[in-house]
Amino acid sequence: YFIDNPRDPIEAETVAKALKTHCNCDHGTADINHVWRIPGTLNWPNKKKVDNGRSKKPQLVKVVKS
Repeated sequence: YFIDNPRDPIEAETVAKALKTHCNCDHGTADINHVWRIPGTLNWPNKKKVDNGRSKKPQLVKVVKS
């Protein structure tokens, strides 16, 4: 879902919440102030995620199509 022009914050929040539900994403996905990761970049896990069992190795951010 590409947004190619500015949206009203209420509309953007509605779209973000729908995408979160559809893609089964974490809570940050629906927060319109949250910066989304850019495909092709690395996602470095924080200490909390590593302590919960995630690998310290950064993961490549990919676009997932359902």
